Amino acid sequence: MTPLQVHDVGVADWSTDRRFAVVLIGLWVLALVLRGSFLGSQSYWVDEVNGIRLASGTLAEILRDLKADVSPPLYYVLLHIWTKLFGTAEVATRALSAIFGFLTVPLISFGTWSFFRERRTVLLATGLAALNPFHLHFSQECRMYSLLALLTLLTLVLLHRALSRGGAGGWAAFGAAALATLYTHNYGMFGVIACGAYALLVLNRHRAAIKPFSLSVACIAVGYLPWFAFMLVYQVGSSAIEGWIPLFRWQMIPETLLYYAGLNMFGLDSLCLWPGLAVCLAGFVAPVVVYFGRGRGAAGKAVFPEGLVALLCLVGLGAGLPMLISVWMPIFLPYRYSVVVWTGFPMLLGWGLSRIRPRPLLGMVIVAYLVSAGAGLYWYYAIYEKGPDRYVAGRIREALKKDDLVVFSPHWTGITMNYYLPEIPAQLGYPEKALAERALQSETAEAEPRSLEELLLLIDNHFRSRSQARLVLVKGMFGWEPAAAELETALMQRYRPGPSMRASYLQVSIFQRPAGEAGAGPAATAQPPP
Repeated sequence: MTPLQVHDVGVADWSTDRRFAVVLIGLWVLALVLRGSFLGSQSYWVDEVNGIRLASGTLAEILRDLKADVSPPLYYVLLHIWTKLFGTAEVATRALSAIFGFLTVPLISFGTWSFFRERRTVLLATGLAALNPFHLHFSQECRMYSLLALLTLLTLVLLHRALSRGGAGGWAAFGAAALATLYTHNYGMFGVIACGAYALLVLNRHRAAIKPFSLSVACIAVGYLPWFAFMLVYQVGSSAIEGWIPLFRWQMIPETLLYYAGLNMFGLDSLCLWPGLAVCLAGFVAPVVVYFGRGRGAAGKAVFPEGLVALLCLVGLGAGLPMLISVWMPIFLPYRYSVVVWTGFPMLLGWGLSRIRPRPLLGMVIVAYLVSAGAGLYWYYAIYEKGPDRYVAGRIREALKKDDLVVFSPHWTGITMNYYLPEIPAQLGYPEKALAERALQSETAEAEPRSLEELLLLIDNHFRSRSQARLVLVKGMFGWEPAAAELETALMQRYRPGPSMRASYLQVSIFQRPAGEAGAGPAATAQPPP
């Protein structure tokens, strides 16, 4: 085995090619248009509304509620400021994520240039990123994921720059970016660890950077310690990651790659899948061919650009470490948490595709990618449904009467419904109280589970006190929440079922007391719902 030789790319100026600049700016504009279009066309889903609810509180209230949310506070603080300025409508809140998502694309361009100094690689990486439905999804979601991807890449780019150029300002910028990444999402630690691994691999070439790098790492550790302690005390082992996240499965690896490539929406029988897979295969095979053809240095050593080492660390460790941990403790979801290091994928693929010769063959590869990307964008804008909550809330509004009682099971399905239906007259949650029932409306500060017997008594009380009352059950169709199915079975046995509807993961059923009965069930002692 030949030893690894890492080298810097040559210095070049990308501003001297006007055609290159025009195409690059055009790709940035395309990324902006795609991420800023139709921000309000999709309904909120529960995590988005819950995030808005968290961000509406004071800093102390945000920290209190984050004991159950399993996230650091930076994004919520930014969202708090943003919603004070622009409101909480879908377009307003998602615009913040769209800005972060758009800024990621120019950063990919600058990062690719910094790593490789190749115009073709920059254009390919930028185009792959601009058209990617996976990143587009998180750029249009009121969550912290687009900010997380942006800050993780910024940390890597600033680290590369600090290693190359030094300077107290460069190292301070790297440390600040790393801390911002860590305070955006707990998965930020995997991105920062990947950046640190890259630095350790190349420090032998940057001996003058050993001391400032060590000092930066120490400052990052000290700055992260308060949140790390908070996370260990309140979030590790939290119910927020129990049940619905599976243990590691080998198929998570190809699933993650499909998400990264923006091909996850296609089945094996889809003609649109194979052009995209062919592009990925070409991007990974071409560098191998070049390596065996002319990729060795004069001493016979394998030659790798330093930027390539950085990106391999970013994607390999950033996605590989949580997968490895998930062998024992389930923490990884390919379609969500892998976004932390997604930015490395289009940069790696762009570098690989730029190795393809001759130009007509590269042109065919680009056309193949455009076919898959176009189909993916059509799926995202025309077919994909983020959540049915807004539609379901509208149907409930049409049917709801003033004496009706709404029961949410699981209880957190009511978070989104209460955003779209603030006029719900009476509501209950199961297997825990709905947030609207709790004085502080906080799952963490006052988690209040209730038994099925207690819930049925409360429903009986409601029926007795209101002659025209009906029960509206909003049930989440989740296999890892068996309490909802248990409740529905009990209601079917106890009351008279009426109309029902289902939209995606939500089912709405109406129940009435049995015909001819003034009440239902035994005498109740529990207090009726508010």
